[in-house]
Amino acid sequence: MKKIVVLSIWAAIFFLLGGCAATNKFSVVEYQQTMDAKFPPLAVFSKVPDGDFRQRCEAVNKESLLKQCSFNTIDYSQIYQELSQSGLFESVHLANDAVPYQLLISSAMYDKTSAVELGQAAVAGATLMLAPVNTSWEIHIDAALTWHGHLIRRYQYEIPFTSSVNLFSEHGSMDRDQARAVVSRLIADFQKDEALSPRVLYRSLEASNYETELHLPEAVGEYLASPLVMFRHPLYGAQARYEHKQFQFDFVDVFVYPIPSWEWVDEKSVLARESLRVRKEMEYVEKEGQWKDLSLSDDTWKRWRRADQQVPVLELSGDFSTVADEARYHTYAYLFLLKDKFVKVRASFTGEGRGKKDVESFAREVLASIEVPDESRFMARVRKMWRDERASQP
Repeated sequence: MKKIVVLSIWAAIFFLLGGCAATNKFSVVEYQQTMDAKFPPLAVFSKVPDGDFRQRCEAVNKESLLKQCSFNTIDYSQIYQELSQSGLFESVHLANDAVPYQLLISSAMYDKTSAVELGQAAVAGATLMLAPVNTSWEIHIDAALTWHGHLIRRYQYEIPFTSSVNLFSEHGSMDRDQARAVVSRLIADFQKDEALSPRVLYRSLEASNYETELHLPEAVGEYLASPLVMFRHPLYGAQARYEHKQFQFDFVDVFVYPIPSWEWVDEKSVLARESLRVRKEMEYVEKEGQWKDLSLSDDTWKRWRRADQQVPVLELSGDFSTVADEARYHTYAYLFLLKDKFVKVRASFTGEGRGKKDVESFAREVLASIEVPDESRFMARVRKMWRDERASQP
């Protein structure tokens, strides 16, 4: 009988003080759960605290024995998990140096425990942890978003967090909830700032501003220009796709991108090297299994008029079959130089209704009307680095 009474008392204590497992108190920031295009791959790193971030934490520890600050107490593997599980990134990696975009995070936990919470801790001890222990913290985050080591954006947060633990608390819930609080803020800011977009990258690097400085005709014959697309690396530049007014499967692509060299006086030689690179690119597509039976002709040289100049133009043509539908395509590309940029006009047709003359006519009109950006500060720095490296070689 006494045993039953004792068990009943403990059951009452559990019901009144413990209830279900205690929950942590924190806030998350809302962000878009879906996007038209995913963020590029991202690697997460723990960063050694530096500057004011370190000094503020160290000052707290010197000023008080009761209020403490600790560095890097959040679980970075949980940050990685939350970013990955968001489904908004092409991929997320943990400490992978090969990934261009990297998120370097320092964290500090500031103890904000009140006198009431200290009293609750005493009650929890008396009830063998059936009553929850509440501990208040403030999570400080210093996060640097970089691209190949170049700083793109810096984010700093101060996040109130109260951990609530009792005998029935789920193991690891505090680490997971801290990561949720941090990651929600990071993703919301990534979306608001377009932090991982080519536009922000190019601006940060001082690369060419194709959106304002590249001028292309809005229409060429029966083809209308689609919105400009900038690639994720400044060396790849921008692409404009022209779609037929009636048939969207009928299109011509125009690419504008920097010449990857520090000199281009010999235009024919530079164009010939680029033609070789384009050939290797097409051979790679075949090797990957998307095409088969690729056949490319020799380079053909032409000279077309642009205002009062004669511009050398390289024509590359060939045929390939797609593995998916076995269709046989004729492909044509025209390459020429303007300022420090390549301009490439490319189209592929099955031979029904369109052909080489149509692509050539399109490319001629593009050459006559296009205006490309001047050499950017980014490319000037890169080319100087290439020249210096070449000069230093024996």
